[in-house]
Amino acid sequence: MEMKRLSRIALGVVCCLTAIGAEAFATRMKPLRVSENGHFLLEKGGKPFFILADTAWPLFSGLSRKDVMFYLNDRKTKGFNTILCSLLHFWPNSQTEPPPKHLVYGFSAFDGNHYDLTRPNKQYWNHVDWVMQQAQERSLRLAIIPCRFRHSGSRWTQPLTGAAQTRFGEYLGIRTGNYNNIIWLFGGDYPHDQDKHALRLMAEGIRYYAPQHLISYYSDDLSSSGAFGHNERWLAFNSIRTHTKENPAEYALVQQDWHRAPAKPTWLAEPYYERPGSRFPVRQAAWRSVLNGSVGFGYGVSDMFGLDNGDNWKEMLDMPGGSDVLRMLDLLKSQPWHRLVPDHAVKDKLLAAVETDTDVYFPSACSVDRDFGVVYLPVRAAIAVDMGKFEGSVVGRWFSPTSMNSVEAEGSPFFNAGVHTIRPPEPNELAEADLVLVLTASSTAEASRDYTTVLAIRGDKFTINGKRTFLFGISYYGALGAQPEFVISDLDDMQRFGINWIRVWATWGAFGNDVTVVDEQGRAREPYMSRLKKLVAECDQRGMIVDVTLSRGNGIVGGPRLQSQQVHKQAVETLATELKDHRNWYMDLGNERNITDKRYVSMSQLRELRNALKQIDKDRLVTASRAGDIPQLELQEYIKRVGVDFITPHRPRSSKSAKQTSRKSFEYITRMKEMGTVVPLHYQEPFRRGFTRGWEPTVNDFLIDAKAAVESGAAGWCLHNGDQKDKPESKPRRSFDMREQRLFDQLDDFEKSALEQISEVFKGR
Repeated sequence: MEMKRLSRIALGVVCCLTAIGAEAFATRMKPLRVSENGHFLLEKGGKPFFILADTAWPLFSGLSRKDVMFYLNDRKTKGFNTILCSLLHFWPNSQTEPPPKHLVYGFSAFDGNHYDLTRPNKQYWNHVDWVMQQAQERSLRLAIIPCRFRHSGSRWTQPLTGAAQTRFGEYLGIRTGNYNNIIWLFGGDYPHDQDKHALRLMAEGIRYYAPQHLISYYSDDLSSSGAFGHNERWLAFNSIRTHTKENPAEYALVQQDWHRAPAKPTWLAEPYYERPGSRFPVRQAAWRSVLNGSVGFGYGVSDMFGLDNGDNWKEMLDMPGGSDVLRMLDLLKSQPWHRLVPDHAVKDKLLAAVETDTDVYFPSACSVDRDFGVVYLPVRAAIAVDMGKFEGSVVGRWFSPTSMNSVEAEGSPFFNAGVHTIRPPEPNELAEADLVLVLTASSTAEASRDYTTVLAIRGDKFTINGKRTFLFGISYYGALGAQPEFVISDLDDMQRFGINWIRVWATWGAFGNDVTVVDEQGRAREPYMSRLKKLVAECDQRGMIVDVTLSRGNGIVGGPRLQSQQVHKQAVETLATELKDHRNWYMDLGNERNITDKRYVSMSQLRELRNALKQIDKDRLVTASRAGDIPQLELQEYIKRVGVDFITPHRPRSSKSAKQTSRKSFEYITRMKEMGTVVPLHYQEPFRRGFTRGWEPTVNDFLIDAKAAVESGAAGWCLHNGDQKDKPESKPRRSFDMREQRLFDQLDDFEKSALEQISEVFKGR
């Protein structure tokens, strides 16, 4: 059969076949094949291959051998893996163009200085062999257009008979059959008016002698081979050309190819060429095409190999857009990029919404294994991401596409449930207008954390990382409205005094500033949920505990948020999922839940809320605070019916309160022993200054109360604080409002002195 085919090839062709030589086989590359799912390319052995091509059309016919080596060395060193080139780069479009020949060495591509494909010139094709070998030695693939022609209308008309094309295809197959680094691209700049039969003949000729070579086709502007010959058997993958348009809808062509049947890979082979000042459009085209499912990108510099520019093309090798697309490949290769599935191909999308008025397309994709995702932002905008797409906690990082500098996304790591709004960093952190967000989940995200603070209970006491610890805290209600530097400075002072616990409200609003972390449906409300997560993370790293308090609200301190059991339950579930990765916080299900106004939460409702939280996070500690001392029957309901992990009575606030603490502690502990269940007693909100008419606690009152708590067996005590009701504008507002001043700058002299003395009492507890 092979001899029969060879007999059909012109004698001149046979005579000019050269022995490739042993050196040609020294660095055999692995051939490419199409993956089983039809959406990407593989090297032999199953390694995914992304085509990152640089465009050098006259590689075979316009450069000296010295320049060929210079060029290939440069592209290999920089990280390109493919060169887009043409065997016969002479644009035979008119009657006046001369036959193809090498522009440096002068030898013609075909004998007799004609256009006859059946009469290849030995010198020219030996040089072709040398170029292919140079590329193979550098592990570079060549995406080659065999010849640029129309089937009719030019001087190529006569030699381009079916027989000639078959013979030329066979010649190319024989000539290149020992190379595994060859990809063929039929067509070249022309509309889809080729004779499919002629193309089939050329493809048949190549494939008979070089079956490992993949073949594609690309033609005129804003088109894909998918629209021309997707069902052709010889077409292994599609190629797209947009070329002259600065911001084309290249992603739409990639999307169309992705959804064609049968599935075949596609790539943006010839997009907009880089020109001075056009770095961004090139980069944008690359990211948009890749995140929509392209398996490659063809980069190029406009007029780099102009015939009259001398060695200027060497300077163009350092155009910045080339570095940008190489950075893109490096970032993609850091993840199993071939597992990405673009959003347009799935029902539940990674990118749920974009907060922008700009009519710009934001591409996004998530891996089929649900372990990482990528979103490209052509402009800065807040984006809503469905974290339910991931398995495990999610770490988000913003990357600069021009430097690969990165910063962690605010609120990261995220719990893998619900839609999270993520806002891009300030321009002074990553200067570019466009950004790349990479989301990494599962064990990778978990391994990146260094949080070590774990709150638990042993008997009637709290433990931190297994050590029994008395919780000495301070009220920090409006922390989510404070400036970040205020919070850090306050936490530094807290630790100086030995404070290891703060009380923060998740439903808080005061003095016209609502910092509640959930909305009217109980879903996450940004940016306050992210601020709460950041505060919990900061405390986690400092070894501090956070009380996260919910309240249905009475319209006085913030708007009434959780006005139905359904919404209240949703808020509990939202917090439980958003903060699940941290073990340094507990939840107060309902502040002073016994007050019979809009704040009221029944015992049965508390039980439902508690169960909802434990369903998500069985080890999370939970309580429900009560206004006033807890009656004996109610104490039993809290512990036995609701199942709180500890009790938190808010004792009456009078001049007698401090002196009653020891006795009350004894009563609670005794009653719990009688019930057969003793849980920690936590005084999370005792009296404070600025609250009780006719009485202001002194330093001694605070000191007596704190000492009584620790000595009578309680597990925690708080220096409660808040606004000064009888002063103009209720100032100082202390933890109720920290927009203008941090907490420690608003405490009065009595509170500061009390802290100094109480810190000595609690040392070592």
